[in-house]
Amino acid sequence: MKLFAGHCTLLLAAILGFQQPVTGNTIRQPTSHTLDKYSSTPVALQRRERSRRGDDKFENLGYGPGYGTVRPMGAYKETGQTRLAAYEKAVKDKTPDTTIYDDVDEGATGAKEHTSFMNIFKLEPDYFYIGEEKAIVSEHPELQVFKSSDTGVDLGSIKELKRIAIVSSTQGSSGDEGTAADYTGEYDTNTVVSGLYDTGGQVIIGEDAFKRNNRVPSGPKHVPLNEITWQSYASVAKADTKNLKVYFLTNVMNKGFWAITAQNYEEAGIPVDQVAVWEPKHGDAFLRLLGSDVINSKLVALANHHNAAGDREVAKVITMPKYVPGSQGQFAAALVLK
Repeated sequence: MKLFAGHCTLLLAAILGFQQPVTGNTIRQPTSHTLDKYSSTPVALQRRERSRRGDDKFENLGYGPGYGTVRPMGAYKETGQTRLAAYEKAVKDKTPDTTIYDDVDEGATGAKEHTSFMNIFKLEPDYFYIGEEKAIVSEHPELQVFKSSDTGVDLGSIKELKRIAIVSSTQGSSGDEGTAADYTGEYDTNTVVSGLYDTGGQVIIGEDAFKRNNRVPSGPKHVPLNEITWQSYASVAKADTKNLKVYFLTNVMNKGFWAITAQNYEEAGIPVDQVAVWEPKHGDAFLRLLGSDVINSKLVALANHHNAAGDREVAKVITMPKYVPGSQGQFAAALVLK
């Protein structure tokens, strides 16, 4: 692996430029709802239309206009059920983890089979430029809003993070034109995946992910975003991948995820300026979040590498709309494992 050089350095600088500055101000801790205790406080924000049908009429809970399309809520629920069941079956059946190969001839099958993938670091520079640098949690002050009692991780205890940015080295159309894009972060014409990874293995902080920029042609060499993220994380955590507890998602701009959250908050009577914690006991609301384009791909990666991830239970999804004090005007979320 090597650091960016020349114009690649400029690309990494552009990626980092999207991050909000650390102000140093103390962030007021909002109430987090476990859904057993609903707040009766009326939403002190203008109500907007929400969607039960899958159109684009829903409350904008994140930064900017958002990306992607909104599917019917029932479709998200079904996807969530499927993904969760597949993950739990892989754990129960002790299915071997997906294999990573350095060369297609060794046996990489690619995205269609999910039994083996190419090592993304062997796709540089033909398809990717890969940059790595040290990072710190305070680069994402909005994550301070999440309570350690909810996530199971004290962010103050994270001593070292590394940022790995995967940028397309080719021009042209995507090698994967599917509709279930993983829109997080600011849109950039070349960024594929950018994230911060804990050297101790406890935390993944997803920053940018754009399926349309993954221009590796379909076939054995094609590696989906969820696998790119996993391999980036594993390259940093190494033997400590079994420590993975939280997958943070920053600046979520996927319209479907916003719509699911708006629906969940409305049904539960939770003000959109509050953090909410969703667990399996909350039924459809939990499953819809798992079935979102943003989270369901993470479950695929966890199923593919469940042994390496410690066969953990999918415990919670925590949502933090942009109206929450300390959110930096962005939507953030967390997938919690235990």
